[in-house]
Amino acid sequence: MVKVRDVLADAADLTSDGALADRLREGIPSEGEEEKKRKALLRAYNAVMGVTCAEFFPPRRREKVGGDKIFFADLDEVPTRIVAAYDGEGNGIGAVVCPTYAVARGAAEIEYEYFPSEKGEEDEHPFDERKLGVRAFAYGVAAEYCLIAGRYEESANWEGKYRAACAGRLTRRRAGKIPARTWGL
Repeated sequence: MVKVRDVLADAADLTSDGALADRLREGIPSEGEEEKKRKALLRAYNAVMGVTCAEFFPPRRREKVGGDKIFFADLDEVPTRIVAAYDGEGNGIGAVVCPTYAVARGAAEIEYEYFPSEKGEEDEHPFDERKLGVRAFAYGVAAEYCLIAGRYEESANWEGKYRAACAGRLTRRRAGKIPARTWGL
């Protein structure tokens, strides 16, 4: 799995701070001014994670549950939307969603979207690489970091790349095959 510090290292590379990127990749602690940059990158990461969850790709989790009444407080994450409930064989079953719980007769698993809590450097990056690549996410972190640092033009550049990458992932479809032309010989 990809760690948050790997994404931060990519963002540091994008913002021309190779020394910080190397320290992040190796897990070496920083001091002084570099530590401030490291904390600003982590704040930027958490801000971009919020935007990504709210606007583009809320992460999903599938979790085993017991009983017909599933309290949201008992789940690992706080759900923002219940996607589906499944019985013991993996078949989808109906669920009634209430403000603090869901009712699904015979539910063995529940799938839900959630808003992840703030991450630290050693936490796992919560997004699936197939939905949004690490590099694309690093564009967003670089944009937010440059905004914090007062580098507005650079921030606008990285923001555009981040949004284009997210929009491309949302609209990308499998291209059909066009048969080769023949000359009728």
